[in-house]
Amino acid sequence: MADEVTSARPSLAPAVVGVLVACAAAAVLTLADGLPVLARGPLGVLVAGVLVGAILASPEAGVYAVVATAPLRDLGQVWSGAPVTFMHVALAAGVLSWGWRALRGNTDERRAPGPLALALALPFVAALATMPTSLEAPKSAWYSLRLLGLWVGSVYVVSQVRTAERLRRTLAVLVGTGAALAALAMVQRTLPYSGLARIHVSTNVAGVDVVRPAAFYLDPNFLACLLAAAACAALVLVAQSPTWHRAAPWLAGAAVCLGGVLVTLSRTGIVVFAVGLAVVALTAPRRRRVVLVAAVVAVAVAGVLLVPLAVERALTIGDTGGDASIATRTLMLESTIDMLGEYWVRGTGLTAFEKAYPDYARAGAIERVTRPHQLPLAMWAEMGLPGLLAEVAIVIAAAWAFGLRKRQGWRVEDSAVLAVLAVLATGTLFQYFMYFEPFWFALALVAAMPDRKVVHART
Repeated sequence: MADEVTSARPSLAPAVVGVLVACAAAAVLTLADGLPVLARGPLGVLVAGVLVGAILASPEAGVYAVVATAPLRDLGQVWSGAPVTFMHVALAAGVLSWGWRALRGNTDERRAPGPLALALALPFVAALATMPTSLEAPKSAWYSLRLLGLWVGSVYVVSQVRTAERLRRTLAVLVGTGAALAALAMVQRTLPYSGLARIHVSTNVAGVDVVRPAAFYLDPNFLACLLAAAACAALVLVAQSPTWHRAAPWLAGAAVCLGGVLVTLSRTGIVVFAVGLAVVALTAPRRRRVVLVAAVVAVAVAGVLLVPLAVERALTIGDTGGDASIATRTLMLESTIDMLGEYWVRGTGLTAFEKAYPDYARAGAIERVTRPHQLPLAMWAEMGLPGLLAEVAIVIAAAWAFGLRKRQGWRVEDSAVLAVLAVLATGTLFQYFMYFEPFWFALALVAAMPDRKVVHART
């Protein structure tokens, strides 16, 4: 079967090489955004052209490009100031390549999406259903198109990861991308005023500058959640590798990603990593659990010694009275519940939470923070009853996919996907992941589970 897959896609190897080179160049260009427009623009177009060419040669390679360029969503414009990023280019090229092959009669590309893939369209449907009563209809309309794009992209990912071999390669790209971002975050932590990508600097009550690297994201918490997901995926593959020699690359990737979580000083990152680690431990062979946990503790201790502020941040995770950020999250949760008293059926409209929130804001909450933080409640508040039903349908469909896969035969890669989804789903309790591509793509990997062929791959 592996030979059949390989022979059916002779262009995969050069396409993957082209994708990796283009993604690396895109990251470098994003870091060098200070280049003159006349130099930066043409170089960006050239890199985008290489990326498109590689993806058109192989839609499978497009999935790897999308995973690798997802962190460039905020800062990685093809041309400085333009709204199109390298991630948009990769996703559009992948969908085009996939659609072209489907139209030409490739039966493997024309399979109907399963229940979860269809359920992922429901947030878009809910956004449309509540648009007539939206407090900000034009903005809701624009962002509903983003939901449509994310759904189409997710269905595309589902179509391309229907073998364990492809899924393993996707996980490898995730871990590799995470390690690269973690390395960048460590450089940002060491050289906070170098101008590299994005960092957050604030002053704590002791008057000490708190430097939080965000790499290419606008929010360090988003970076931390992605790194935690990559670390947990790698740890699953470490725990279930037949030999330590094969486990070594995954272990190295996990260690670097975990170090990245610590330097972001993200409390959300710490919590979601703990949840992911629990999944890793539960799915790991018993003989590996002690060694695995010991290795994680060793890396964490080393990281804490190098980044002592991480301990201080971790100790304030439950401090709803003394920490303004934690208090704001708690107060916003209460405000959202109050808001549901009025908007539980029709919702405020997609992205209109911020317009309604000031009327419900509690005393003590940070005034400038108006964006929702708890996605499950925010979807209900913004899209009313249709949004709530969409959430319930997605949860049920995901549970069905996991259950069916368990009956068909569980594999190592499935445990890794479970860990990734556990990390990012937990993150939705603290962050607004409505448009966070890694979360959507994690759900897409779950959606592909029931249809995944078992192709032997080295562990």
